[in-house]
Order: sequence, then C-alpha cells, then structure tokens
Amino acid sequence: MKFSCLFLLITLQLSLQAQNAKPAVNNLELTTTDITKQKNVNGLNISFFGLKMGMSKADAIKKLNGLAQFKWEYDEFNTGSKETTSTEQMRIYVHLAAGEGANTQTVLYLIWKPGSAGMSSLVFFIDAAPFVVGNTKKLFSKEPIKSSGKYLSFLTETPVKTTTSYGVTTWVYKNQHFKRISNQDDDKTETWFGVE
Repeated sequence: MKFSCLFLLITLQLSLQAQNAKPAVNNLELTTTDITKQKNVNGLNISFFGLKMGMSKADAIKKLNGLAQFKWEYDEFNTGSKETTSTEQMRIYVHLAAGEGANTQTVLYLIWKPGSAGMSSLVFFIDAAPFVVGNTKKLFSKEPIKSSGKYLSFLTETPVKTTTSYGVTTWVYKNQHFKRISNQDDDKTETWFGVE
C-alpha cells in the first residue's frame, strides 16, 4: 500500500511538472522566423538555410554546396583538417556567391571545435541581414546595444559582457547558446550575433 501511494504521488508530481514546464521551441529557421518575437529561444534550435548547431561537417558541406546564392571556403589558418570525418577543428567562411576579392561579402562563419563531430558555433555577419526576417535584422544594427530591451526580449537571461583590448565587446547568454558581438573600429561600429 505504501508503495502504491508513493508511486501515485511521484506520478502526480511528474504530471504537474510537465504541465508547468515551458514548452520547448522547435527549429527556428531565420529565413522564415523573426526570433525577436519568440519566447524560450535557444541557439541550439536556430538554423539558417538548414545549417544548424550539431550538424556534421559532411552534412553542412553538402548543404552549402546546394545553396547557389553562397560560396564557401575553409579558414585555412584555423582548420586542422579538411576531412569531414576528422574531429580536428574546422572553420568555414560562407560568402555571397556574387562577391569577389575586396567585394567578398561574408554571411556566416561556421565552427567545429577540436574533438567535436557536430557544429559548435555559427556566427551571422551583417551580409546575412537580407536573408533574415522581421526585427531579426535589427540584431545587425546599433539599436540593440542602445535599447537592449526593445529587440532583445527573446533573450531572458543576464548576459556576461566582455570587452577585448582591441575593441570587440561580446554579450554571452550561456544557457540560451546565444551571443551578440560589437566591434568598434575607428568611427565604425559593426554588430553581429552567433549561436554556440
């Protein structure tokens, strides 16, 4: 009898916890979803043309090769191996296909950390702005820095802010796997964001 009561109480407790739990957000594709209007955003659920965290090197390269509007190249300095089965660090720049030389427009930076088979980080640069929808575009402007509440309400935790000696400020939302980055270069401020 005691066991039955204990089992019933545990079942009831688990049921109440499940009812009170915040629903998990499924995949948020930046080309169709304004993440600034979402709740419970987690960088692990964000994708861009199907590229997302945890994706294997082989799957990401296959996906990139199928996206005609982009071209890609290895970050030679930071790539330990170009073998897709390797667990050495790999980094890839994704550019707009139309740009060449000094006119190259970088959209994304993809990172696989050493020892990781899945993508560890995606960094979205200003040239990704035409492909995202709604106020997500504002994440590439100075506005979120000045009025953080207006466009950043989807980020519910307090970020850890760091600034390097060469002017790069990063706000990391660790539990949400999201970061904002601002680079002050002379009179120009560039802003972008990433998931990790």
